[in-house]
Amino acid sequence: MNAKEMDDCLHALGQTYAFYGKELDSLQVGFWRQFFNGKNPHHALTAIKNYAISGRYAPKPRDLLEEYQKLKDADTVERSYVTPALAAPKCPADVSLGWRYWLPRFYGNDVGGLMGKVDKVTDEQAEHLLFVVNKEAKAQGLIEAIPEAFRLEAVWGKAC
Repeated sequence: MNAKEMDDCLHALGQTYAFYGKELDSLQVGFWRQFFNGKNPHHALTAIKNYAISGRYAPKPRDLLEEYQKLKDADTVERSYVTPALAAPKCPADVSLGWRYWLPRFYGNDVGGLMGKVDKVTDEQAEHLLFVVNKEAKAQGLIEAIPEAFRLEAVWGKAC
């Protein structure tokens, strides 16, 4: 913990003491400096905040140590969990291809390869992909995703 982080923790602690009608004196500040030394500043500040929400009196070291330990334990569990690799993309291939093909045409510019390049598409495929993206936009309630000139009556009805 660097000096700024230590000052942040002491300031938060001082505010918490003030909330409980107490004052953090210089003797207590020295003790709390030793307490916070070497601790994760994010966990320390979160422990102070959590205690201010749930505590009944001005915090004692044991109170903050319990809150700190909960956060540290939760962080360890969270870091030990490894996200499994996705077996396959969640977006259906035709929906993905449709958006990648039509977005640059809707808005008149390339999306910078962000979504992947689209190989050659025939007119018949393009028509099918336009139907797919219109259908998907309707299913998601996103009429604004399809410019008015590209909205299909077969999907949106005459009111589009």
